[in-house]
Amino acid sequence: MVNNNMRTFNIHNITVGNDHPFILIAGPCQIESQQHALDTAERIKNITSKLGIKFVYKSSFDKANRSSVGTKRGVGIKEGLEILNTVKHRLGVPILTDIHESWQAQEVSDAGVDILQIPAFLCRQTDVVSSRCYRKSNQCEKRTVPCSTRYEECCGKDCQHRQRTHYVM
Repeated sequence: MVNNNMRTFNIHNITVGNDHPFILIAGPCQIESQQHALDTAERIKNITSKLGIKFVYKSSFDKANRSSVGTKRGVGIKEGLEILNTVKHRLGVPILTDIHESWQAQEVSDAGVDILQIPAFLCRQTDVVSSRCYRKSNQCEKRTVPCSTRYEECCGKDCQHRQRTHYVM
C-alpha cells in the first residue's frame, strides 16, 4: 500500500518518494582510498546510467560497528569527507555517509554530504538521533537552516535551491 501523504524531496536531480522510480544507493562499506572510491563510483554510475536508474554513492569514513577491535575502521573523517567530495564533484553524483557521534552531524553537513545516515545500531542513541546540524545557505537570503528543513519550507514552494538540501535520515 502506498502512503499518498508521503512527501517527496530532491537531492540534486533525483526526486525521492514512494511514487517515484527506484534509486540505487550503493558503494563500498568503508572508504579504502580515493582511487578505490572513484573507480567504484564510476563503475556503478556507468551501469546505472545504462539502465536508467538514479544513483547515490554511499561509503563510510569510519565503521565503528566492527566485531573486532583490531579490524580496520576506515580512513577517518577528514580524509573520508575529502574523498567523498571528490567523488561528488568529479562524477556528479550525490553522496551519503553515516555518522556515529552527535558532533559529526555538523561537520559532515558542512563538508557537503547530501544525505546523513544513522546506522541501525545507533538508532536508539538519543544524542545521535537528536543531533542537529545547520548549514549556511548562500541562497535562501543567507539564512541558516536546519539540514532537515526542506527548501520549500525555507524559501517558499517555488524555491529553485531545494536540490542543495542536506537531510538527516
